[in-house]
Amino acid sequence: MMPAWWTCRDTGVRLSVPTDIAAHNKLCLRLSVAELGMDFYVAGESCWSKKDANGTWQLGCSLSPGLPDGVLDLLAAKGRLDRRLTSRDHESINVSLAWDLSTAPIPATLENYCQGSVCLFTAVPGDIGKQVRVIVKERMEVVVVAKCLWQLRVADGYLLGCQFINDDGFAQLCSCVSSDLIEHV
Repeated sequence: MMPAWWTCRDTGVRLSVPTDIAAHNKLCLRLSVAELGMDFYVAGESCWSKKDANGTWQLGCSLSPGLPDGVLDLLAAKGRLDRRLTSRDHESINVSLAWDLSTAPIPATLENYCQGSVCLFTAVPGDIGKQVRVIVKERMEVVVVAKCLWQLRVADGYLLGCQFINDDGFAQLCSCVSSDLIEHV
């Protein structure tokens, strides 16, 4: 069976497959992207499956030990790793990040954002799985709460992928960044 990639992280993958696969099955997954010359095998375990609206099965797998070093970097660099369902807006806005109420905010840059998430650049590593307050001071001060889902080491620091915690996170961000974007939501 040749599944189609749906989403991918370094320790997990969601695939579109033609048949149901029960949870807790040990799997050997062949992951291939022909145009990038990628073809490798990785051990995994099925975690969940569900049928989507098109009748195709979505399969969530954990990967152990995970994807080989550099695979996510290559996929992202070649534009093959985009999990967003809505378009993203590219900005370069100075913001501050606070990982909890007791620490001082650190400087960061908002790189891009979309309906459900934001990508940030910072000189220090993030705290994956933890909530972060994104403090934006453009036209007015807004604090948006997000959860850090991933980070990627880049030349001068780290890119952090964060998902908004509240449904109004995107609207809050738009309210202080660009009044034009709210009309498109």
